[in-house]
Amino acid sequence: MAKRAQVELRSQYLNFLRFKVTESAAATFTQLEIDTNLSAERGVMMEIHSVEFDFDSVNLVRECAANATEQWLAQLTRETKTAAAELNDSDVIARTMLQMTRSAAIGTDAGPLWSFYDRTVRIDFPLPIPYVKPSIFAGVLGTGASAGSVFGRIGYTLREIDREDFLELLVALQ
Repeated sequence: MAKRAQVELRSQYLNFLRFKVTESAAATFTQLEIDTNLSAERGVMMEIHSVEFDFDSVNLVRECAANATEQWLAQLTRETKTAAAELNDSDVIARTMLQMTRSAAIGTDAGPLWSFYDRTVRIDFPLPIPYVKPSIFAGVLGTGASAGSVFGRIGYTLREIDREDFLELLVALQ
């Protein structure tokens, strides 16, 4: 039996794949297909080390009414989705949510505003996630009266991989 060659690191530097997704209308799940430029012919795979989400929706705090809550969800998935995915969906790579709550009105004041998460969320993976598909999907969904947005970036390195291993990994990730 022939011995397989070791997978070689093509670059020791972290690369970033950047994206921005804006809801097509308020409270509507919207998804963006991002081209990874990966294929068996190129002989490289992506190893995802981190994902960052930056909610641009914080400027919508004025829409959070007294005694109400607004939420914005962002996700990164392996396959296209028609709605926000649950965390236990096997296609989910990363998912996070921003929530804002305004207390009950005090006199003529709308009440104090509470944000339960940081605006920018960074998810670091202890072990890199192997990825070989030609596309990756970023989505956003908010409950606000105006369309929300999320900026994001995927931190990755590239590894050289032979065609046979690439196809095995592609089938395993289905």
